[in-house]
Amino acid sequence: DLAARSLQPVALGPDERARFRADGFLVVRGVVPTAIVDTLFEHRPRPAIPWWFGPLDWAVSHWTASKISVDAIWAESDLFRAFWFAGPVPAVVSQLMSDGPVRLLTDIVYGIPRGRRPRFLGAWHKDSTSFDVVDRATAQGLSAWIPLVDIDAVESGGSILLGNKSVVSAECQSAPSDACPATCGALLDAVASVYSFKRGDVLFFTDSTWHRSQELRTNSALADRFSLVGRFVQGDARFARSRVGIDRQRKNKCQHDLIEGDLIHSACFPQVFPPSKDATARLDLGSDGSRIFTNAWAALFGG
Repeated sequence: DLAARSLQPVALGPDERARFRADGFLVVRGVVPTAIVDTLFEHRPRPAIPWWFGPLDWAVSHWTASKISVDAIWAESDLFRAFWFAGPVPAVVSQLMSDGPVRLLTDIVYGIPRGRRPRFLGAWHKDSTSFDVVDRATAQGLSAWIPLVDIDAVESGGSILLGNKSVVSAECQSAPSDACPATCGALLDAVASVYSFKRGDVLFFTDSTWHRSQELRTNSALADRFSLVGRFVQGDARFARSRVGIDRQRKNKCQHDLIEGDLIHSACFPQVFPPSKDATARLDLGSDGSRIFTNAWAALFGG
């Protein structure tokens, strides 16, 4: 039923595509039916750290002022799998990446609590490290940020601040994603774009777009702001070795046999547009225990 109701094509015009290329991001309104967003919110995934390690989960969440779900939700949730394979988002991603096939690297839910600025999500960063399992020289990374609640950026915050590539200085735009200089941070704060969102709106941005979470103010009726994020690359992207020791599981708990330079034609990185046989592929998933440290590393160090 979810799949049937979510097949609502969204066609972007040439002006929208040009704006995305120039700015590094694009807000598209009403992409996902509200009822589907509410269903995803109701069934949002478990935390990155298993329940039986509760004290660590609490400590990480408290220290980072963030709530981070297990990644690659689609691999263990039929609901999220149906959303990515049959829903409208990957088709929009394809239009923003030259109309070619699209593969999903991973998906994750982020939450930020009311009244506290997130330690890492609230700092200026790019998502480039989220895509370092593919050869960045030949593949473009693109994130789809889907708020699971309505967000009033002016009155209560909780949105995303964006560094428009057309106004950010070349020096700041070229700075490493994990080392935003203070001068660049001040510039980004001064020129940042921020938008309010209704459930169903989607923010698309590139892997080189500066952004940070806006604090959810104390006057917000929400205790937490949750958003679903999908990470996408072109269908012909090639696998690259990630950080030492976690290159096989980082950002994806699915076990695969890819080696550096291989096309990422694996069910672990499924082709979601056009829909493919990856939708029903049998996956080899690692255990929760083997992923605790991978997920904790990602939560603590923004990987």
